[in-house]
Amino acid sequence: MENLGFITVVDHTPHGLIGGYLVLNQAGRPLEFHCTNPIKPSKTQEILFGIALEPYLYGEQIAKTLISKSKLKVVTILTNIVSVLAVNGLTNHPVAYIFDKLSCNPNSNTESESASKTAIPKKIISEELNESLRSFGIEDGRLQTGELVDGNEISPLPQVTGLDVGYWQGYVVGNRTVAIPGDQSKEREQLLNELKRISHNVDLLEPFTRIQLAIAETHNYS
Repeated sequence: MENLGFITVVDHTPHGLIGGYLVLNQAGRPLEFHCTNPIKPSKTQEILFGIALEPYLYGEQIAKTLISKSKLKVVTILTNIVSVLAVNGLTNHPVAYIFDKLSCNPNSNTESESASKTAIPKKIISEELNESLRSFGIEDGRLQTGELVDGNEISPLPQVTGLDVGYWQGYVVGNRTVAIPGDQSKEREQLLNELKRISHNVDLLEPFTRIQLAIAETHNYS
């Protein structure tokens, strides 16, 4: 059974950062859920870590802890928070990033939608995500301008300081855009095919809403 893991982090000020990890099967059924207690960095940590604090908290302190609690194997772990990618290298599972924007539909036959396939927005991520990328030392967090390759592939993300993975490559999966890590094209292609197959039954972005609601319910936050 090919399961998918989903990790997100919610900032419940003034309580702190709370991470949630949800494992779904191919049909979108929840198999496992874990969440952390609120984490608040100390002033000393803020001073000593500087720009490295956010990837440390999101990746090592939160994501790594959540993954270690899981008993189930997954094809990959998806996150909608770029700083969670810092957990790459700290887990045996590939950790991919899913954008919060709808992609064009590569299977569309209409003239207008077909034209949109060849034009990729130069900036398709939010200012909030840009701020997160800047914490890694990246001043311009955006996908480079490029053309679709066979209607599926887009230009890679810039290299992110502090991660073991050298680059991510963006792909259209269903109606979503996912950045997949990995240095070996064969491994990346295999992961891409598995995600495409699972995406027929699961909206790859929707589970993050479930996690956010479950965290609020677990900790009694509105």
